[in-house]
Amino acid sequence: MNDVDHPLGEYKIHHANSLELMKSTPEQSFDSVITDPPYAGFGFNPRNYMVGFKPYLIEMLRVTKRDMKHKRLAVSQPEGRVARLSRIIPGSYRLIRISDAFADSRGTAATFYLRNPIEKTFRDLKLWSDLPDTTHSNSRDVNKLAGLIQMMSQPGDTIFDPFCGSGSTGLAAVLMGRHFVGVELMEDRAEDARQRFVKIGAQETR
Repeated sequence: MNDVDHPLGEYKIHHANSLELMKSTPEQSFDSVITDPPYAGFGFNPRNYMVGFKPYLIEMLRVTKRDMKHKRLAVSQPEGRVARLSRIIPGSYRLIRISDAFADSRGTAATFYLRNPIEKTFRDLKLWSDLPDTTHSNSRDVNKLAGLIQMMSQPGDTIFDPFCGSGSTGLAAVLMGRHFVGVELMEDRAEDARQRFVKIGAQETR
């Protein structure tokens, strides 16, 4: 299963409201945040999206290690929202576009806003072919996310995803020797994600 030269990382999936959980989490608990939040729904209105998303973003930065200038953050958003996102977080950023980013190969790309990546270049890694399935209808491609994990973290780091959905970001992280903490609002999706980690033999932290 693990075709890269790292032992499996550990994971934890929380079934919770991620904003509430982050508020109870100590500052600088995680090495980086990598997340793909809902573009609409779950309390996020597309017309004033950043109004609802800003409190989550502030907490993501607070729970990430290092000073404000050097925090590592990757957030998927439509390109039209990036300018508003950059006004909330002052400083330089990069955009990467991951082609055909969904697990079902529907051909749709994903844009990620990156703050302080470790590596400058995104590489489309193709490491695994027998990953556990998910019932999530919009699951991202774990192999594509592996390239993002490599840009934003180092082996042994702990990655946090407050909108973990099917757990694809976490699977890529754990398979590449990182640890992962994810939060999912819907109980059935949280359990579905957890079972994917069980199937690859990853250990859940207490």
